[in-house]
Amino acid sequence: MFVSAAGFQSGAIEVAKAHGVDLFTVTYDETEPQLPRQMSTVTLRNPLAPPGMEPEIEIGEPTITANLEHLKVIYAGGPSAVLPNEQSALNYYLAKSRLADGRGLMDVVCQPIFDLDLGEVRHERVVIDPPQQLSVPDEFFVRRGLVIALEWTITGRMGRAISGTVRFDPGMLTKPVVYTNVITGEALRFSIDQLPLGSDGVQVGRFYFITTPLNYYYCAGIDGKTVTWHIIESFQCGELFQGTFTQQIEWTHTYIPVADKKILRRLEKRLQTYLLRRNAERAA
Repeated sequence: MFVSAAGFQSGAIEVAKAHGVDLFTVTYDETEPQLPRQMSTVTLRNPLAPPGMEPEIEIGEPTITANLEHLKVIYAGGPSAVLPNEQSALNYYLAKSRLADGRGLMDVVCQPIFDLDLGEVRHERVVIDPPQQLSVPDEFFVRRGLVIALEWTITGRMGRAISGTVRFDPGMLTKPVVYTNVITGEALRFSIDQLPLGSDGVQVGRFYFITTPLNYYYCAGIDGKTVTWHIIESFQCGELFQGTFTQQIEWTHTYIPVADKKILRRLEKRLQTYLLRRNAERAA
């Protein structure tokens, strides 16, 4: 059996038919965004919704949206810093990083755009005159300092408006994964949390992540069939969520080991900070 996201040439299909080999293509169904079935979701009440209403979420039809990418902070007399492109993390740093005049980075870069075409790319630059000190929630991506300019890219991409009586982070939405047998035409559909994307088993003392939403975890202990996790980095609704929870080991098949050394260094520092704060709160 062979699986491809790019499809197969006609010659390969003929050879597969002759030798009884199954060929599958894998795609995402963009028409059916959904919340994960096996994961808790942080939701906040929409302050504009009338009190007492039941939680409701409505996802609009696809439309062209302005996607903010590659935001660079340029400092006086020092190297620049680039904010993360992952939207949940980017929203957190845009909301929590503020200039000395009280404006957040969100106020500076997120301006209405009405005439953007699909696939169009625009490069924007704002000079901070006079330069201003920038305060930040932490220095993993961007640092405190005297800022002289901001640069970023706007790209026209397809997106959907989300409305309702509650707010949740759009990064929670998943798209069904479709495996199509090229030989028979049969299609199999799975939610992303049904796929065993992780390793055969988790190990104490290692960092892991899941992709939807992008969350990072630390395996703090395994007692029989129960795993204790520290959630170290989860950006949702413009906030950083951290905490500790237990989970049955049978549900850990979606956790993927973190291998990137730069990310591991960041997570180790976040873990130290979290444990110090947690211990201090317990002792208070």
